[in-house]
Amino acid sequence: LVPTEVLIAEEAKFNLDDYSITPRPAWHYDYETCYQKLIDQFKTNNLQGFGCETMDAGICASGCLLQYINETQKAALPHIAKLETINNSQLVLIDAASRKNLELTLNQYNEQQHTLFWVLDKCSTSMAKRLLKRWINHPIRNRIKVENRLDAISWLIEFDVFETLLDEFKSISDIERIHGRIALNNARPRDLSNLRNSIYKLPFIRDLLQDSESELIQNLLLDLNCHDALFQLLDNALVETPPMLIRDGGVIKTGFDEHLDKLKALSKNADQYLLDLEQKEKELNELIQEQIIKDRTIQREFKNIENEFIKFYKITPSKKKRGILTNCKQLKDSEIIAQKNT
Repeated sequence: LVPTEVLIAEEAKFNLDDYSITPRPAWHYDYETCYQKLIDQFKTNNLQGFGCETMDAGICASGCLLQYINETQKAALPHIAKLETINNSQLVLIDAASRKNLELTLNQYNEQQHTLFWVLDKCSTSMAKRLLKRWINHPIRNRIKVENRLDAISWLIEFDVFETLLDEFKSISDIERIHGRIALNNARPRDLSNLRNSIYKLPFIRDLLQDSESELIQNLLLDLNCHDALFQLLDNALVETPPMLIRDGGVIKTGFDEHLDKLKALSKNADQYLLDLEQKEKELNELIQEQIIKDRTIQREFKNIENEFIKFYKITPSKKKRGILTNCKQLKDSEIIAQKNT
């Protein structure tokens, strides 16, 4: 291991001058606290399913590390969903001095050049490079797994799939890192576009490998999820090449969200928006003026009808005050004829 930071208890005394040391309170290594922290994170009743129920030191170290990550990230960690236990009986143990002398991943000058990793590294992705380093530093003892890996490599080379597969993997981004940034709510637009482009390649990779006779490759294909729904969402939402930062804008495609399109149009065409708004207000004001004129015309017509009615039927002023409509309702036909004759 080549850690960039080492967490140790405050009262612990270790000679770790070559590493960055971060002291932690002693109670952060309390077994009960760490055990509870782990089962809360993984939403389980115990740790038996992870094979570490009796590993007290490992539980204390894992719980302290998880608590430290929570404090530094200030957020939940949903992407940390399992705990992996490394059994020494399944691996070839290589101490730090042997790794350095054998120059597995670093040479005597702490460089990768002319190391075993440097010779074997034909990886196209950062994820594969990290996996290869783990395999080199922790060789497995299981002969069946080793033979399955060799069979898979033999099939890739024999059927000329290896080079084609490398080309397809070159456009695959570091999905593990992107996954972590999304879980911590600090992913950038380019992370999402890289995730979209990586998911786009998965069906092609699956088609390349589906005829493989290798047991290992077939097992990997069974676990391969192409995430079609996620790809459609990202493809419909994101522009082809989004900016580095979300604050720069221009991340979401036009047509994805109607309300957002209106806001974008307003920000880009504010002058035109004001002119359109002014024109709408003018048209509305004209409609209101026309309605007012109509109302006044109707009022004048009713006034003229009322005057003619009063003049024709010779209604007295006292009756006029009671209202023309009331008079119309109260007078019978015979009374109206009689009043007309007088």
